[in-house]
Amino acid sequence: MEVTSVLLFLLTAFAPSGRALLDSIAYRNRAKGVAEILRAQRAVDRPRFDTEQGRRQGTVRD
Repeated sequence: MEVTSVLLFLLTAFAPSGRALLDSIAYRNRAKGVAEILRAQRAVDRPRFDTEQGRRQGTVRD
């Protein structure tokens, strides 16, 4: 019975901090997802550059 009461005490003592940890992890995962979506949208909107010539792709080269 003493072991059970100690376990229940520890569970109630660490439950709020465990919940905060899970909320923090969820927040970071959502932020990663939003950042990935923004990166993908910017990659589509941004013109690509040719790294060798320093020009936009699709332009006429001299």
